[in-house]
Amino acid sequence: MLRRLLILIAVSLIVTFSATADIVPFLDTVVDLGGGDFGFNYAINVSGVERLDPTATNGLTCGGAACNPAGTFFTIYDIPDFVGTGAVLPSGWGVSVQLTGLTPFNAGVPDGSLMENVTFTYTGPVINGPVDISGFQIISTSNAVAPGSYSSQATNNTADLLNGTTDFAFGSVSVPKASAVPEPASTAILLSGGLIGLALVRKRFTRQ
Repeated sequence: MLRRLLILIAVSLIVTFSATADIVPFLDTVVDLGGGDFGFNYAINVSGVERLDPTATNGLTCGGAACNPAGTFFTIYDIPDFVGTGAVLPSGWGVSVQLTGLTPFNAGVPDGSLMENVTFTYTGPVINGPVDISGFQIISTSNAVAPGSYSSQATNNTADLLNGTTDFAFGSVSVPKASAVPEPASTAILLSGGLIGLALVRKRFTRQ
């Protein structure tokens, strides 16, 4: 009996998590754009219990209150060696870049505010999940991959009382890896070595 109860609780937790899956971005490909730039191409999965519905996320659908921030979007945080974003986006989508990333009010995503965050916002007609959408590009001078974070906001599309309410999600996504930076001790050694070299050159020219 106890085992059956534990199984039911586990299934319930899985269903609850799935019901708030929201927009989940994932890294699709990394391409060499030339000139030292690399395109990190992302796609998103909108689950079968979600929909992209900008009107709903601009209303009183966040626990009966106005959503703050409003909108249907996903944010990828702290992009090292950031250059820009792709010139072409999927239909109905826009992009913005900011040091403080657009984040659902209850998503505990760490944002260092020292590197650019990229937010893709949907303002088109309603799209029901499940659906995958590709064509979101972030450009960096790094071609390596590291773990990063995202958050997202969309609309519940279940056939119950939660239908039309706003869902939030946050989790892990791959991002560019920061370029290697010399340790403080190494920097000091390099700097002192350079100064010594300059002193020797100056002394040599003085003797002549």
